[in-house]
Amino acid sequence: MLAITRRCADAHMLSEKELSDLIGQIYDCALDKSRWPATVGSICEAMGGLRAELSVLNTLSGNYDIMAVHGWPPALLEIVLANMHVNPFISLGLVMPLAEPFCVSRDYGLAEMRRTPYWSRVIKGLGTGDFVILPLKRTVANLAYLGVSVSDTRGEFSDGDIELARLLAPHIQRSIHISGLLDHRKVIEGTLQQMLETLSAAAFIVGFDGFVRYRNREAETYLADGGFVRESNNRIVGAHRAMAEFLDAAFKPENYAQRALSLYIANENSQPLQATCLRLTQDDGNGEFLLLMRSPEPELQTPLQTATKLFSLTMRETQILAQLLKGQNLQEIGDFLGVARSTVKMHLESIYSKSGTGRQSDLIRTVMSLATTVRS
Repeated sequence: MLAITRRCADAHMLSEKELSDLIGQIYDCALDKSRWPATVGSICEAMGGLRAELSVLNTLSGNYDIMAVHGWPPALLEIVLANMHVNPFISLGLVMPLAEPFCVSRDYGLAEMRRTPYWSRVIKGLGTGDFVILPLKRTVANLAYLGVSVSDTRGEFSDGDIELARLLAPHIQRSIHISGLLDHRKVIEGTLQQMLETLSAAAFIVGFDGFVRYRNREAETYLADGGFVRESNNRIVGAHRAMAEFLDAAFKPENYAQRALSLYIANENSQPLQATCLRLTQDDGNGEFLLLMRSPEPELQTPLQTATKLFSLTMRETQILAQLLKGQNLQEIGDFLGVARSTVKMHLESIYSKSGTGRQSDLIRTVMSLATTVRS
């Protein structure tokens, strides 16, 4: 991790302290979401970007919720919303690897992108060159992502820009995970403890010595169950080996600079567990930590996503299959993607070969049947 940090710092003329401060800003947003616009701006500037947004997209309905923006023209959101139906990245949002930067110049092609209706209707004229999409969280309802664009005078993102996005991704994910617990809940005016009582997740405030200083009602349930954590002499300890190692690492002074640690436990005998430990204070001698535990939301699984993995479809094949499932013909798909009808047909033949089908009706029937094999 340190080697990656130094490489990114050199590429962006950021010192390790500056990079650490940026990561700290990200975690400050976990409990105060009003900080996201400024933090998104800091990330954009660190990547040498022109504008950026942190957004949540419903990949099924096309609804679009902007959490924070930096550098956007005032009317851009309205234009984006009006043209979601021609956005070529909605279908890709179902299959993009989480926390892995998707760079248009490298993974899509700027020339191809500039032939799409989405470019001509939304992006053209904004002075945009390259842009990066960083998928962060995908559930049965939404895809959360960070988007950063660079000016056309600069051209394309560099290796260092991409590496920085990759480095920041897990920290942004953890912060969104924590702040997401507070979404759509009545937050009681007053102390942090009062606020945590509104959560359905287990929440502990733990001292640097392991002493439990606060636990909410859901935390009492986890302690009573004893499958993951238990209390011993007023200290929280791990009842599960992975949880014990996680807590031991979280409370070590040498790890304080990380600000947050995250753990996922897949348990065959019970629900999986997502745990996050966030450092609340800067005082090394009297630190406090917020420990959150909950069963994670299931990742979005659709016939399209299953088919992409099962048949090893390329990005372009995935896009074409997505539009076929919407009932579009080859010419309409070509117009949507900015490619010739013959190109669409060539990719469709490849999909037929990989899926063992020979007609569109057989292909669609095969793909839709995959819905019965998906587990929530």
